[in-house]
Amino acid sequence: MKELTQSERTMMHLYRYRFFNMDAEKVAPFELTQDGIGEALGISRSYASLIVGRMGKEGLIRMGRLAIADDAGRNPRKVYLLSSKGEERCRTLIDGKDPDDILPRNINHCRTDCFDALGREDRDILGALMLIEVPVHHRQVPGGRSVPLLPVDPSGFVSIRRRTRKLYTGRADAETLRRWHSVAADWCADNSGPLDERILHLVGAERIREAAKLAGSNRYAIMDSPDPGTVDALDLISRNPGMDDLAEVAAFSYLRLGMLDKARSAAGRISDDSVCLKGAMMAEILLAEGRRSAALERALDVYCADVRTALVLGKCMAANDRHAEAVVYLRKARRCMTESGCLFRLDEALRWEAESYLSLGNPELALHLLEAAYCSAKDPGVTEMLRNRVDVVSSEDGVGLQGVHI
Repeated sequence: MKELTQSERTMMHLYRYRFFNMDAEKVAPFELTQDGIGEALGISRSYASLIVGRMGKEGLIRMGRLAIADDAGRNPRKVYLLSSKGEERCRTLIDGKDPDDILPRNINHCRTDCFDALGREDRDILGALMLIEVPVHHRQVPGGRSVPLLPVDPSGFVSIRRRTRKLYTGRADAETLRRWHSVAADWCADNSGPLDERILHLVGAERIREAAKLAGSNRYAIMDSPDPGTVDALDLISRNPGMDDLAEVAAFSYLRLGMLDKARSAAGRISDDSVCLKGAMMAEILLAEGRRSAALERALDVYCADVRTALVLGKCMAANDRHAEAVVYLRKARRCMTESGCLFRLDEALRWEAESYLSLGNPELALHLLEAAYCSAKDPGVTEMLRNRVDVVSSEDGVGLQGVHI
């Protein structure tokens, strides 16, 4: 058969919906919209608009307005069906053949039995693509080969709709999902996928040791910008024998997310051999709960002159208005960071120290410390907060600690 024009491909697509009664129904399939036509044919919406406009002038299609299935707004949109003339032309075109044989469907527009009929390797690749959240170009498809039913947008990227992902992942059994996650995890590793997504796929694939190793080697990146889903996964992993070192990562991440009950639960699983670490974590949770006196008492009990306990004790001193003592411990924490070469939480030490110097009447030094904290912060939210704080302190109306969340 000769190569189809885009108008003929559009006719073939709409021919599948020839039994849909536009006049009797209140809700239409997404596939009958310009977006749906473009997605089905792998062309842009604007190109689809030109095609249906031209076909309308030729009398091949008719247009109506209906709400669209799975559209939250349910505002009426333009939908298109073949006219009698269009249906007759399409029947001549297909000459008794199945339209699906001439214009194959993709995973967004096919029955589930079409997917089930594929070989397991093809199903696993499509399943993995349904789980992968980052954009995937068709040249980067797992396995590096052509896969049946693969939808590709005009830019060349795989385009599996959210509804399709939900349908197929929802009907997959546990073993199937494990395989899909495993393929997705390997793809993320080979294509420099996001750390959080790699961990989640490894956990979904039950490759727990690999997930723990990856999280352990990237612990500071995780704690700097914690993702709730990743932290939940690490919290689950930390319950396994020999993996309680991840309990600290989970506890601190929950603390940064403001999920204090989960932080306390995870902190309780930190090894009892790590008395200072566990105590410092509990002191920070108490401080976040507003129990400043109890936090200071706990921080004093576990102080052992290392980075973590010095930082926590300095924060607790400042929160209890003991600013002269606070700067001693906060400087100690910064010195330990410099000596160890690990500057994790440096911005936090600097900004707490700055607020103490403000309360001690030294705004010039406080401003220098805040500017240094701004330069060292990694979290965008913290960076924005510090920029605003620098602006306030450097203004004529600079204010002190009161009313400032640090």
